[in-house]
This record gives sequence, C-alpha cells and structure tokens, in this order.
Amino acid sequence: MKVILIIILFFPFYSEANELAKIINKGLLYSIDNKISDTETEITEYKKNQTTASYWPSLDLTAKSRTVNRGDSIDYIRDEDEDSMFNVNLRYTILDLARDSDYEASEISVENAYLKNKIQKEKTIFNIINSYFNLWEKKKNKYYIKEYLDTINNLANKVKLRVNGGLSTESDYIRAKVTQDDARVRYENADKELNEARIRLSYLIGEKVDIINNYEKSLNLPAFISENEVFSISPVVKMLKKDIEIKEYGYQSSVRERLPKLYIQGTYKEHFKKTKSPDTQVYLQLTIPVFDGGLITNKSKEEAAQIRISEYKLQNAQRELKKNYGEIRSTIEKEFKLQNIYLDNTNNAKKNIKLYDAEFTLGTRPLSDLISAQRELLTANLSETSSIKNYYIALAGIYNLYGNTIQSLDFM
Repeated sequence: MKVILIIILFFPFYSEANELAKIINKGLLYSIDNKISDTETEITEYKKNQTTASYWPSLDLTAKSRTVNRGDSIDYIRDEDEDSMFNVNLRYTILDLARDSDYEASEISVENAYLKNKIQKEKTIFNIINSYFNLWEKKKNKYYIKEYLDTINNLANKVKLRVNGGLSTESDYIRAKVTQDDARVRYENADKELNEARIRLSYLIGEKVDIINNYEKSLNLPAFISENEVFSISPVVKMLKKDIEIKEYGYQSSVRERLPKLYIQGTYKEHFKKTKSPDTQVYLQLTIPVFDGGLITNKSKEEAAQIRISEYKLQNAQRELKKNYGEIRSTIEKEFKLQNIYLDNTNNAKKNIKLYDAEFTLGTRPLSDLISAQRELLTANLSETSSIKNYYIALAGIYNLYGNTIQSLDFM
C-alpha cells in the first residue's frame, strides 16, 4: 500500500495540522501492524499466482540409474524399466471447473487483502490522532493546573499577611494551606499523566515528540452524510462483502469437485540401452469421482455454512457501523454546541474571582468563596479542554468510518 503513504505525505493540510500530519507519517512507517498487513497482502498475491500456475502445463524430467537387484533367479528376465534412462513427463489440465472457481476466489482475495490493508492503516492513523490529542489535553491540563497552583500560592501568602496583620483568622490560613497542598497534588498528577501520554504516543511513532499547536481556533461543524452513504463507502462493509464472494466461490469449487476432470498427458523415455518399447506416449485421462464416503458433500455443506457466517458478520458490522455513526455524530454536535457555554463559564469564573478577591480584601467575602471561584475557573478550563479533545477525536472517528481518517485534518 505504498500509494496510500504517498498520498498522505503530500496531502495539502492546513498549517495547524502540519505537525500532526508529520507525526502520522512517522507512525505509518513505524507501525509493525502495518508491515504485517503489507506482507499479508503480498502473500495473497503469491497465492493468486499459484492458482494462475495451475492453468499452465507441468513438465517433469526424471533420470534413473540401472536397478540393482539382489536374489534374482537364473531365469529372471529384467524389465526394460530397470535399465538406466530418463523420462520427460508432460501433464496439462484441459477441464477442471473447480479450478476456475478457485481462481475467481483468489482474485477477490487480493482485492479483499488490499481492503484489509487500508483498514489497518486507517486504524493506525486514528490511534495516532487519538494519542496525539490525549497528549495535547494532558499538556493543557498541566498548564491550567500550574496556573491554578500559582494563584493559590499567591493567595496563601496573601492570607498569611492578613493573619499577621489581624485582618483574617488563623483558620483562613489553614484553609489556604490545605487548598495549596491539594493544588500541588493536582499538579504532580498532571505531570505524571502528561509523561504517560508522551510514552503512549512515542510507542506508536517510535520517538518522543512534544506538541506545539494550541488548537485555539473556533471549531467547525463538518457536513454529515447519510447512513446509507456511510454503508456504501465503508471499507469494513466492502471487505465483508468481498469475504462473502470468496466464500461463495469456495462453495462453488467444492460442488464442482464432483464434476469430471480431463487431462492430457505425455511421456517420453530415453533408455541408455537400446530397447523395443516405444519412447513416446500421449494419452487423455478422464477422472470422475464416484464414491468418497461423503467427503465432497460435507465439504460443500461446510462452505455453505461459511457463507452464512460471513453474511452474519456483515449484518453485525452494519449494525455496529450504524450505532457508531450515530454516537460519534452526536458527540461532534454536542461538543460543538458546548464551546459557547464553556466560554461563558470561563468568563464568568474570571469575573467572580475578580469580585470575590476585592470583597475578600475588604473583609465582606469569606475565603471559602474565593477558593471555590478559583476551582470553578480550573474546572471550566479543564472541561473546555476535554471537550475540544473529544471533538477532534470524534471527528477523526467519523472519518475513520468513511475510510478516510486523514481528511479529518482539514478541520484541525
């Protein structure tokens, strides 16, 4: 699937997505699963070539030495085939309808292998995007929690001065210290989660990376397609339909095993000792299965059952696709609508902090209200970050269902 890689490398992404596009390309080249899939596709081509080879005649050359016999009687007459000689054997299949079905199945198997290969690469791209935005979220979380920690540290120092000046009670300082310790724990956890997210992404691409883009632009709502269109373009659905075709040809091949097979065979013998037997023989051979103990019958039934299993898998995949499409679309629409709400929450939290800080300084507002306002701002920032992450991952998810995950970068 080198073509896919080339398309990705030269895809005209928007500037903010360039960083992610480069990471995806590294991951595609690094992925062992992709390499396995490429090799499996290659193997399918070889199997098809093996089926094609059955349409060609087979030619064998055999050379033998003079047979050495032990315990011969005096009147034993040696057979001519016991002399040294070489044989040339030619065999060509004129008629084998089962072979035709096997060839058709092998052609579709190649197409199916390329679809599986595409699905594997789409999966790799989605996993990288997922890990990338998880890393982005953890980095933003650490930034906001550090901002919160600095604010609480300043607040604790302010409360200490007020306590020393007799403007606040000792309990206010204790409350400020408890909040400060909680903020430090939050920061340490955020740092740990960020390192873990870096490890997960580096596992997918083979190197450590840091994220530069902030993704602060407004989110865009993509144009959605209908469920029927999703079914028609989904590579998973296409692959399973191909699998049904392969099973149908397998059934057809097993049924045709009952039919006659016609071969033409030729033999040329060259004895190193002059003989009276003919050196060249050509004949037709017709083979008709008469009795096999039910082997062909049961093989046909097995293939018919395999068709039903493939049909059930297709039905299940379509149900799964319908469910996933509905859920992912709902997530995108929800996170898109929530952006204005999160923006209002953040602005209101900042206003509250400003008002509460002034009122606390005047002694008309308790410290607990100011601390709660600081936490509300942190919660608003973390919630907005989580929402943006969910939006971008869901966006990649819906394009993954389309079989074109890389196109989601147009909206990033």
